[in-house]
Amino acid sequence: MNPIYKTFSTLSGFYVYDRSTNSIINIERNEFDLLNKNDNQTIIQFKKKGYMKDNSIERIRHLSTDYLKHYLHNNIEQLTIQLTQNCNLRCSIALIWVGMIIESIPIK
Repeated sequence: MNPIYKTFSTLSGFYVYDRSTNSIINIERNEFDLLNKNDNQTIIQFKKKGYMKDNSIERIRHLSTDYLKHYLHNNIEQLTIQLTQNCNLRCSIALIWVGMIIESIPIK
């Protein structure tokens, strides 16, 4: 499985969030550009430094998962997903985020 990371920049520099170590790493502009292109050689360099370990989590299951169909088919109008400060982008829901923007998905 591929490592999960998120690149971002600010006025003061370029960074990558490494989910496997739960850390933000200050990187050079060329590393930033290569990571945005998913360059394997750059990822291997970060792996050698102890970052960007392969994603080992295959499935996360909530206690209410078995009841979701029932909830959705019995007039549920809204589903709220609450994130905590401990969120580390390891669940499958986090993988559908685009640029850290959460979109509202209507339930049909």
